[in-house]
Amino acid sequence: MMKDSYSFDIDAAGLDVSYKKHYDTYCRIFDRWRIEIHGGGGGFGSDGRKESHEFMVRTPAGEDQIVSCDGCNYAANMEKATSKLEHVDDLTAEGDGKPLEVHTPGRRRLKMSHAFWGVSPRTRSKHWL
Repeated sequence: MMKDSYSFDIDAAGLDVSYKKHYDTYCRIFDRWRIEIHGGGGGFGSDGRKESHEFMVRTPAGEDQIVSCDGCNYAANMEKATSKLEHVDDLTAEGDGKPLEVHTPGRRRLKMSHAFWGVSPRTRSKHWL
């Protein structure tokens, strides 16, 4: 379910005040209901603002997916998510494009597999995609 919130301010200064009030009100509502929210920028608002906010709740129902990072507290709708990593062009990779299964005994996390194979997580080798 989605609910938008708008104001009818005469100038940008009034819009900034209204935006803060709307944001704070939503935060208090979710806090009062003890709902854990994940917030992310929603991109440009339809009112011309340089920002908007999307409160998201993890639930098995719904149609969107949330991408999040526990390490930096980042969360965003899959459609709006961004990455700090450099883009990797998949067209430069060799092979048939199918995933290659690699035996990594006892390594349940990608970080452990990187250490096992002696490569950096940021390696952009055509042999490690």
